[in-house]
Amino acid sequence: MKIREDAIKSVGLTLLYEPDWPTDPAVDIVLVHGIGGHPVRSWKCEIPDQTPTAPKRAGTVPYPGIKRRLTKLQPTSPLRRSNSEPLLAKEQRSLSRSRTLRWKDSAKSSSRLNFNGSTESIKQSSQGRSESLLRKASAKSSPTPKLDDFSDPVGQCSGPDVDAYWPLEFLPASCPNARVFTWGYHTLVADKKPLRLQGDIFAHAGELLVELAGTRAALGGGARPIIFVAHSTGGVLVKELLRLSEAERDGPLKGILMSTSAVVFLGGPHRDTEHCNLGDAISSMASVTLSVDPNEPVLQELCGANSAGAELGRQTFVRFWNDYNFKVKTFQESVIPSYQYPELRAETTIRRLASFIGDPREKAETICALHDDICKFSSAEDSGYHALAKTLAGFITGEEDKGLMVKPSPSSHITECLSALIQPQLALPETHPATSYPGTCLWLYDLHDFQAWHHRTGGQKHKILWIRGESGCDRQWGPAGASFIWATAEADDGTRLCLPGQQGTSPADARLRTALLALYNQPRSDPRTFDDAQVVSLFADYYVNQKIETPARRTFIFVEIADDACPAYVHELLGRLSHLAHNSDFNICVASGYNPEIIEEENVISIPMHLRNSDDVLRYVNLNLVAEWEERNRAVMQIGKKSGGVFLWAEIVVNILNAAIIEGATQEMIEYTLEEVPGDLHGLYEWMLSTLNDRERAESLLLFQWVILAAEPMRLNDLFLAVRLTEPNPFAVYKQLGPLMALDIGTPFSMRELRQLRNSEISSDTPYQFHCWLRARSIGLLELKSDNRQATVNEPLGLQRVQPIHSSVRSFFLSGRGFACLAAGNPSIPPSLPLTAFLDITHYALLRACLTYLNMRDFESLGHGASRRRKPSSSSSTSHNNNTRRNHNHDLKLETTTTIPLLHWHPPPTVSSQRHLIMSSYPFLQYAVTHLVHHLLAPQPFRYSPPQHALLRALSANRFRLWKRWTSLLGTYDPDVILAQHAAPGTRVAAFLSPVYGARYRLERVLRKLGRLAATKPEKPDVLRAENEVAARLRDNGTWAAVRGRRKGQNTDKYRINVINEKLCDDIVEYIKPTLKRHEGCDLIDIFPGAGIWSRKLNDVLKPRSHLLMEPDEVFYRPFLEPLLERPGTKLLPESGIVWEQLNTILNPASLPHQTERRYAADETPQRNDTLLVTMNLSMYPKRKFRTFDSLAQLVLFQVISGIRPGALFQKYGLVRMLIWTEDQEKGSVVPRTVQRRRKMAIESELSTDYVCEIAGGEAEDLLSGRPVHWYRRDEALDFESTQKTLDRMKENGFVIPPGREPLHVEEFLEFAKLGNDPTVGNKMSIERPFMVEMANLETAFANGEFEKGSKPHMRMKVLGYLATYTARRFTALTELVKERDAAVQAYLDAGTDKVQLRKATKLCQAWSDKVNGLEKTIRAEVLLACDNLQVLRQDPPVLNWDRRYAEPLRTRPNDFFPQVPCTLLDIQPKAVAPVLRDMGPNSTRGGDMFDLILRGLVQRSLDPVSKSLNTIYAGAGEGVMPHCPSLGDPRRGGSPMKGMGELSTRTLSEKQLIEITEGWLKWPFKPEYSELVSRTVDDIADDDDEGTAKHNPFD
Repeated sequence: MKIREDAIKSVGLTLLYEPDWPTDPAVDIVLVHGIGGHPVRSWKCEIPDQTPTAPKRAGTVPYPGIKRRLTKLQPTSPLRRSNSEPLLAKEQRSLSRSRTLRWKDSAKSSSRLNFNGSTESIKQSSQGRSESLLRKASAKSSPTPKLDDFSDPVGQCSGPDVDAYWPLEFLPASCPNARVFTWGYHTLVADKKPLRLQGDIFAHAGELLVELAGTRAALGGGARPIIFVAHSTGGVLVKELLRLSEAERDGPLKGILMSTSAVVFLGGPHRDTEHCNLGDAISSMASVTLSVDPNEPVLQELCGANSAGAELGRQTFVRFWNDYNFKVKTFQESVIPSYQYPELRAETTIRRLASFIGDPREKAETICALHDDICKFSSAEDSGYHALAKTLAGFITGEEDKGLMVKPSPSSHITECLSALIQPQLALPETHPATSYPGTCLWLYDLHDFQAWHHRTGGQKHKILWIRGESGCDRQWGPAGASFIWATAEADDGTRLCLPGQQGTSPADARLRTALLALYNQPRSDPRTFDDAQVVSLFADYYVNQKIETPARRTFIFVEIADDACPAYVHELLGRLSHLAHNSDFNICVASGYNPEIIEEENVISIPMHLRNSDDVLRYVNLNLVAEWEERNRAVMQIGKKSGGVFLWAEIVVNILNAAIIEGATQEMIEYTLEEVPGDLHGLYEWMLSTLNDRERAESLLLFQWVILAAEPMRLNDLFLAVRLTEPNPFAVYKQLGPLMALDIGTPFSMRELRQLRNSEISSDTPYQFHCWLRARSIGLLELKSDNRQATVNEPLGLQRVQPIHSSVRSFFLSGRGFACLAAGNPSIPPSLPLTAFLDITHYALLRACLTYLNMRDFESLGHGASRRRKPSSSSSTSHNNNTRRNHNHDLKLETTTTIPLLHWHPPPTVSSQRHLIMSSYPFLQYAVTHLVHHLLAPQPFRYSPPQHALLRALSANRFRLWKRWTSLLGTYDPDVILAQHAAPGTRVAAFLSPVYGARYRLERVLRKLGRLAATKPEKPDVLRAENEVAARLRDNGTWAAVRGRRKGQNTDKYRINVINEKLCDDIVEYIKPTLKRHEGCDLIDIFPGAGIWSRKLNDVLKPRSHLLMEPDEVFYRPFLEPLLERPGTKLLPESGIVWEQLNTILNPASLPHQTERRYAADETPQRNDTLLVTMNLSMYPKRKFRTFDSLAQLVLFQVISGIRPGALFQKYGLVRMLIWTEDQEKGSVVPRTVQRRRKMAIESELSTDYVCEIAGGEAEDLLSGRPVHWYRRDEALDFESTQKTLDRMKENGFVIPPGREPLHVEEFLEFAKLGNDPTVGNKMSIERPFMVEMANLETAFANGEFEKGSKPHMRMKVLGYLATYTARRFTALTELVKERDAAVQAYLDAGTDKVQLRKATKLCQAWSDKVNGLEKTIRAEVLLACDNLQVLRQDPPVLNWDRRYAEPLRTRPNDFFPQVPCTLLDIQPKAVAPVLRDMGPNSTRGGDMFDLILRGLVQRSLDPVSKSLNTIYAGAGEGVMPHCPSLGDPRRGGSPMKGMGELSTRTLSEKQLIEITEGWLKWPFKPEYSELVSRTVDDIADDDDEGTAKHNPFD
């Protein structure tokens, strides 16, 4: 397909010719004219309109500028003769030998040019020939034309009969399988001068790059080879285009350079000459094509003559030619010696000389034409066109031959190997590691053998370069001016330790895959397989026995062999690689260990680096050692001698000595240190680690376990959390639980609690601090490396990866020597522990850390949406699944029956992006999700037989919490897809899932079981089931059905839970009737009365004088409230009682005429107001979130309680009692039952109320979802003691629980008391564990003969029995410790003022504290927790509102409400708060304001001693405030006389102690101002999980 000539665009890219279908073009030919040219006229030979005449006056120069320029030159300046040699001066050609080796034995010749037409030969060198430049040029030309023939020189259009546009008329016939483009651009000229402010040639290059890439992409064949044909300064444009293409990272613009097959230059400028520089040559050519004065400044700007870009383009083009190995062809214009004008002839000669590149590969030819006509041909028989067409045809044929290469059909094994090459990988280390010691190894470039190998000259060009030496001797080297690939190869020597799953080699190393892909994409024989372990077969089968064609780009192949590879492997690999070097044009360099036993082959150039490094090491030491004493050289020589040529050893030792010298070490100390330091690297590492103390070694061991055994280099943020999550002493836990310790993750905790629970000694709050800690604990053996190879300094510190400083550090630890050094002195690690067992236990701990993190409470929202995305299965499948789910809690057996096929689901893009956003928001989360299976199968026992039942129980616990979170973040829940992801070639887990081990089949069974059970919808109770007429009316309206995805009713509040059981209301009113008598005839404010049953019952008992019903859904609820509205004093207000603006509209005399606002001064005591009662219904399902609060009910509870102290809202009328209904899970933040959940809201309620009593509430077994309020448990004896005291108070005050409403804890207590047991804290502490129920069931079944000894249930029963025995022993020890503490405190009380006895008591207290401090961390935490729970219960009154309750809560059930969600009734009675806490505002002491900030700081450190917590609020506060708080150390007043572990913790502070701390703070003379304290206090918006949950990054 051709286009018409008149359809060619003058600006832009035009497709001239394209082969007709079905011929597929082999190449794209792109024609680029010079500046001032035209896409048609530049290439078209036209009929001359008139014949140019000679100048009128002899001696007149057409362009005056030529003469002025030439007069500056010496008339006899020498020029290089040969067009195949570099024409630069010798000093210009000598580059730094660190980058490019010197040209040696190159041909040298010169000649002198006489502008009068004669040539004076100069004596040539021994390798050159005497031949003048003009003589050589004339030999290829026709007879020289005379001046009269100037208008028609030979080789130009000699009066053609018709115009000839060869790209459209001749080229399609010469190259029928090429697609031809021409590109044009404008250069505007006015009055023979180019205009300013127009794009220069470099701007046009960018335009061509974009347009060419876009056009090729639109037309198809984006990877098709490109041949550029550039005329004149179009060559500068093409060079700039290629440079811009290389600057792109990827995409179609980058593809232009990668697709460039050849570049043809028709008189293009390439270099300086001895008569002019490159810029002058460019100006001269541009002046011809644009017909302007070459000295015109604007012309020089437009063509880039004076720009550094021209020189940059020249240099980069030479580099591209070497790197990408495309073809280059140059054509020069002819020199006409018979010109009358010597200046014109010299100008032509200079352009000709500048158009040589000076490389033999260009094979320069001459076209007998002047510069402007060198690209115009009159016919296809023209000699110039014939030469050009022949060149283009040869290039095209070469590309066609490459495309027609027949590749053998791959076998299944080959296909599997090739598929392994394309797996996406983690960010890799730099392709070419930078040399660590600049200025060294320069001797390498002076070696003749190396130069011959590098330039592929002489007999050495087909040899391989073997750089060998000891580890750390700096074997890295990189070529200058060429691309290269880097591969690794490893082999097992039978003695070295392999990581679990790495049988001798690292499976499918990522750098190796990168290398193979680069090889595979080259147009040569197909490299079918290249596995680390099978590297020999690769070269033997596909490279050794056949000749390899020249690659598309010159490539250096570097093969780095592991230092611990066996000699036989190295020897055979060298042999195969030497064959590859002989049969190809690759430069192959091998780096390996020294291996002196290997006999060097003939085709190998061996360079032992460590034997040649001596001078370089001495030079490095001499430059870097900071010693200044006279005998310094002796130390330098000693270091150089002891290093043995190992640079890394010398660098580390010099750094150690420099640090010592800076701190004042003497010469004798330095010399002694040098004598003491081992001379080998591993010995040096061991010597460095031996300087750590026991605690530092334990922390260092934990650090190196993660760094060395992690599945990938970890980011600094990830490593920080990983260290925090890991058990500090996993070997002690392993002794107790065995391999199943990996799946024993315990109860979940939050990010906030992580700092206090795990490895709190590592106190780093920022990446910088943790990096400093990491450097100290690793003794400098670890460093940070960036994924971004371009700008490490710009990447955040926390995102950089932690890696050993050298591979020898990793081998040092994997050999066992490093871990043994750090484990020395650890009593939990036996000295005889095998290394494989050590690594297995470490992986158990790492797996446990990953599971613990996924189990954290911060990820509660993950995984809940999975069920909504699944399509429903068939009815039979659903029935089967439901039956399986019902039996799940009783039997988790793995079945071998046919499984239900699961749907292959993949998340949509939005879900996928959200998943990646979540994983990037939490440090360590992506690692834990991605490499969970790796750490599961890395231990050798799990690799052969993973614990199926234990794994199934762990992942399915708590409604498949871990399974749902893990699969949600993986992006799929399909077991087949999960296994396929992990078993993909190239992944670390692929080797573990190979048939060699039995893990894949067993793991597949577990995953299928989990997928089937999790896909089954759990049987949820129907919360919209109607139990009575009121519930039916509410249900039929349809409002709550909107929650179930159905229609929506008239009611706007679809979250409301209504009390519908009149019997419940009657029981409650009768139960607390003695406390309601004081409110008879009061004003009753009723917020959200709803269906009105509770409101009506209250009205019946109280007979209020006014009953204000605040119901925003007035229209909907009015029919339910009509019977109540008929009573006198009752009024329905369509306002929301929890919107304070609307609430304040009724808190006025108009609505409450009987109430009077009461304002109290700081010294006055607020009084109780029984004439006003408030009741409200805050029960909502599901929870309505509001900002950082989990629910709106939490916010309202917080506000009504915090409003008591300042007298806000209802409390402005006095201390007003409140009866509040709330969803059962909301009560934990106000009435916690354990000290762990005592947070800010609970403390505020204890300070501001006489009591917050739970009048009625649900039980944990009735909860629909979420964490039950009894998530934290305390010792049963404490609960029994609290229940006993409450029942005694109830009996004294006449409270009787209605039949059927007894709570479970009361029933358990009564059953316990019937057996004659003492309900108070006795001699043994115990907590009911879930496994005890399972053990009891198994024991009953075994007694009934349901299973035999040796069966799996029997083995399970034995394991649980062992666990129960261990638990009993543990609590026995716990009880003894609590008793010892009580005895020490009692000794202090008995001592009184006796100083001798006080000293003895103090010693007892200190001994107890030391004993607890020496316990294992988890046991220590349990001891302190037991003491704290006992502390808050034994105070008078008890600290917790739960322990101060005046009555036990009546049990509510779901069917008492609609929707059927259990709710709680809270009775809140405010009290007069201490004056110091009510003193708030600007015109006061700000005691209350200070208390708020102090309390906020204390609850953030609830586990710390009081003094330490005060110091975190403000420096020195502990020492300044504590002397004013005597009750903190007085056990009679709830304090503790102990220090250290026995000191009173923040979470046990009573009301009186908090008030005392506030008063002491105000008395402290150095206390900060309120404004300063506000600025130093961190807002505590997430004090408790129920008050609000916020994401927490430890480095934020």
